[in-house]
Amino acid sequence: ANRVSIFTRVEGARSIEVNIHGEDIDTLLTVARLGMGLISQAIPEAQVRPDPGVELAQPELRLIPDERRIAEVGWSRNVVSNIARALGDGLFVGEFFDGIKKRNIVVRSLDWDDPEELASIAMDTADNARNLAGIEPRVALLSFSTAGSAEHGHVDRVRAAGALVAERRPDIALMTEVQFDAAIIPEILQRKAPGIGVPAPANVFVFPDLQSANIGYKIAQRIGGVQATGPVLRGLRLPVNDLSRGCSVEDIFNLVAVTAVQSIAGECD
Repeated sequence: ANRVSIFTRVEGARSIEVNIHGEDIDTLLTVARLGMGLISQAIPEAQVRPDPGVELAQPELRLIPDERRIAEVGWSRNVVSNIARALGDGLFVGEFFDGIKKRNIVVRSLDWDDPEELASIAMDTADNARNLAGIEPRVALLSFSTAGSAEHGHVDRVRAAGALVAERRPDIALMTEVQFDAAIIPEILQRKAPGIGVPAPANVFVFPDLQSANIGYKIAQRIGGVQATGPVLRGLRLPVNDLSRGCSVEDIFNLVAVTAVQSIAGECD
């Protein structure tokens, strides 16, 4: 531990600040609790105040701004601070009186969808297609934009996920940021994204979120007459899958068969 500000004056009293640093949060909390007890025994009249508290469930997050990057984009430390607060508990910007009571005005950001998660889904699904269906996957990361036709935060996430897949799994044939029609019709893909490098049609479609994926598969099942099997869960150590409430005997049989193949292949280990 580093000791700083030894016996500095704070409102007429003497104080000692002890900073404890480490990578393991459980060890830090154990040391902090032990330290509080020892200090209280040695100096009974002392007021020991850990910051953050030892009852916390998650480690403290500290943001260290990159001054050069801040300057490059024309921001300031104050702008970065406001964004960080909006991403967290919210940025207080003022008060509003509605005629009955005073209300706080707080700016909060929308939830950030992690491109890492989408990239993992794409890689797992490609492996699933190869192991279960015996096909060589051509993966399409679907979007409402094709090759830069639109700019939006949702599109940025798909692009970022595609870059991660390309870096980590160059063996996967990948179409990043394509609309569904471009992913399945060669002429449209050639016209909209001639440099994409993977021929249409794709045979593995990764939707950008759960909502669109659920809608898409039900359209394919109910209007297209496609056999839907699943949900097939990924990312677990052992094969575990789920059945919907309205499943039929055939649905149960098919999913049991999928789970058995997963177990034999050992793909969830």
